[in-house]
Amino acid sequence: MTLDRELENLATSLNSTGPGGVGLSAFLRTSVDMVDKDVGGATDDELGTTLDNVRVNLDADCGEGYLLHVAVDSAGGATTLLDAYGDFNLGQQVKVRFGEFRAPFLWQGWVDENHLLFNDHLAGGYTVNGLFANARDLGAMFSGNMEQFGWAVAVQNGSDGLLDEHRISARGTFTAMGKGVGLQEGAYNSTDEQNLVIGVGFTDDGFLNDGSALGVDAVYTQGPLYAHAEFADYDKDLGDNSPWDVTVSYMMTPNQWEVAGRIEDWDDVNDTTKFAGGVTYYANGHNAKWSLEFDSYNSDAIPDGTAIALTLTLGA
Repeated sequence: MTLDRELENLATSLNSTGPGGVGLSAFLRTSVDMVDKDVGGATDDELGTTLDNVRVNLDADCGEGYLLHVAVDSAGGATTLLDAYGDFNLGQQVKVRFGEFRAPFLWQGWVDENHLLFNDHLAGGYTVNGLFANARDLGAMFSGNMEQFGWAVAVQNGSDGLLDEHRISARGTFTAMGKGVGLQEGAYNSTDEQNLVIGVGFTDDGFLNDGSALGVDAVYTQGPLYAHAEFADYDKDLGDNSPWDVTVSYMMTPNQWEVAGRIEDWDDVNDTTKFAGGVTYYANGHNAKWSLEFDSYNSDAIPDGTAIALTLTLGA
């Protein structure tokens, strides 16, 4: 009985979110994939099981307004440090972040994988634009909100590492309707109120001659309906293309069954377009859910063909 009480006290301490508390969370994404060989450039068609994410997050309230966040992922067989940063407030209007984090560019890049609608073979559920925005780097970020407007500016090391050039990113948002949207795709727990957030992002890697990008996106929710659209224009050193995408989902049964579709135009040299359709079953929200997805790629080279994925996501 004494050991039981000690374990209960330890669990309470680890999950505390108060000053001086430490919180642990984790999620797993694993899938069975059936992929045409020309989708990923393989020598033959693929059929098997993959570990897409084995994520562990640590959050600590260090007191006096200082917060710590660390995230690691072991899906590739080796543990990779993804995020490691500290947050604190500069006055009452500005939040500061130091460490390794995602740049403020596009909304989807800030959504964690367990909160995505899709889990495709090539991008893990992100769009081409979202995958670019999901990259991490070391630096500092300043952000804030003023009524309906939000802003963030980051200075990070960039592609030359610790040398004298930097990547500078900025993002502004306008909440045109409602109270805004959270960092999750889909209509799970969406209110009946109309919510619309419009964002504009810019990033420039000073080490590259033509290394800037400009992006715009919009996220909308109302009841069972969710919609997301984004467009970005990349300079020559970042691909010299302008991909766009649109995602729409509808909750067929409140907070249980959701269907979704996505269309993407990569605007690449192979004229690649992609269609994705899927259905998600929420056994316990984003903590326990199944998703079945069908992807169709149309390209002059690779990727071309179809893929199917059945994904289980578990986390707490």
